[in-house]
Amino acid sequence: MKAKNLIIITCDELRGDVPGFMGNPNCRTPNMDGFAANSVTFSKHFAVHGKCVPSRISMMTGRYPHTEGFRTIHQHLQADQPNLAGKLKQFGYETAVFGLNHVWENFYGSNEKSSGYVDYHSFTKGYFDFINERKWPVAQPGVNSAKVLELEDGYHYCGRIEGALAGHSDANRAEQAVHYLTKVRDSGKPFYMQLNLSSPHPPYAVEEPYFSMYDRKKIKAWPHDLPEGAPLHLRKMREIRTGLGTCEMHLRELQAVYYGMVTKADSLVGKTLETVKKEGLLDDSIVIFT
Repeated sequence: MKAKNLIIITCDELRGDVPGFMGNPNCRTPNMDGFAANSVTFSKHFAVHGKCVPSRISMMTGRYPHTEGFRTIHQHLQADQPNLAGKLKQFGYETAVFGLNHVWENFYGSNEKSSGYVDYHSFTKGYFDFINERKWPVAQPGVNSAKVLELEDGYHYCGRIEGALAGHSDANRAEQAVHYLTKVRDSGKPFYMQLNLSSPHPPYAVEEPYFSMYDRKKIKAWPHDLPEGAPLHLRKMREIRTGLGTCEMHLRELQAVYYGMVTKADSLVGKTLETVKKEGLLDDSIVIFT
């Protein structure tokens, strides 16, 4: 039996109740919705840690973070620790990781830090050129575009992105994944590919048309009061993300930009999934979005 390809697409800081297929009528996620309609949806899926790096490592090891002491964003897998990419390599898989790494020590320019587990990543030869040379122009604001606000101190808000996207942007990462699928992968081998998008991770900022896509006054506002007797870690997370501000207008602004970031990520997820289909890989692949 032919081994299945494994494709994992992740969005950092995407709330489980935001996409349309999870019942949110306000946020537009047509590509995620279409994918979910033909997939199994784990509606009670949860992260095993409150921080991204321990959670990412658990996805590679299949073990809880506390089992091996991964509790902070500054600890990474060591070369001798078993992981999914390494195990798949042993079974003849080609491996590729694009976007955020945050599992092994951040590797740049070579695969040495990944101990050979990853054949291709965002900083290997050929992909690093994308970061240095490629630019993605964005739409400029028009007369009816939403205004960028001056929010209270503490909000991780940068408003509208103008000019062109460059460097290690999500547009870049998705383009790298498409390039791998269409130009680079060894068609004689099964492959493992992971695309890690940053959006909608703060700071909250996105280009047009996504910045102005959601009417701040019409979206259903999230509840923003902390529960009575909230523990210290929740209170500190609130302080870090939004200062001590509770201005309804400012909180709606954050939510609208966040939704815009999610819809932008949805477009990149769609671009990647469409490439998987066009390359005739869907029937021979397990595709996971999380």
